[in-house]
Amino acid sequence: MTTASDPAAAPVLPPVSQPFVCPDDAACWLHQHERRADKEYGALILQRPDGKFVATSPTAGEADAFDFERLLGFDRSTQTIIHPPGYRCVGLHHSHPEHEREIVRMYPHYRADQVKLHITLPSTVDLALAFRQAPVLRQLYLSSPYGSLIGYAIDPKHTSRSPAYGMGSTPESRIRRIVTIGRLWVLHPGTVWGGRRGRVTADWVPFQPLTPGPADLAPS
Repeated sequence: MTTASDPAAAPVLPPVSQPFVCPDDAACWLHQHERRADKEYGALILQRPDGKFVATSPTAGEADAFDFERLLGFDRSTQTIIHPPGYRCVGLHHSHPEHEREIVRMYPHYRADQVKLHITLPSTVDLALAFRQAPVLRQLYLSSPYGSLIGYAIDPKHTSRSPAYGMGSTPESRIRRIVTIGRLWVLHPGTVWGGRRGRVTADWVPFQPLTPGPADLAPS
């Protein structure tokens, strides 16, 4: 994040999308864009004064990270986001590349299906940002190379703990921890999430379809 609060030093926004009625729709628009398999991409989801939502066009980052300082100002002295003029930043979207070999090296105890599931989930670095900015960023989104798109959010009352606390050593335990302290929902299942979109709850069974309910998608 940037250290300067001078508007002249604020990042220049990429072009934005057409307006949407909710952040999930903006994230789905971002998810549809083509991406190189060897880079992460990032974008902001912004709320306009009229209440509608837009997304910035996806921006390519590095092979294993995306620095949101490129898009969003940050005042380090107060640890607060500097919203782009005319907008309020309410969410972030980024993608993970297909780096299975690296995940296998880091987690040799994973099965092949766990490697793929891990890549569809926010990393510890991603979760650290979600914890730190939970009062402002109401939802974050992640696209995977397997066609999935998930949304996640951390309840601000849980942000005093380390984001790594209780995450466990498997992707399944990470999912259960996230849904205990926040929300996790699937907008596009891709080839990993059992073929159904919806809210992930604490009774989720790994690699099985989600149970549909009256609130199929998490509220924005």
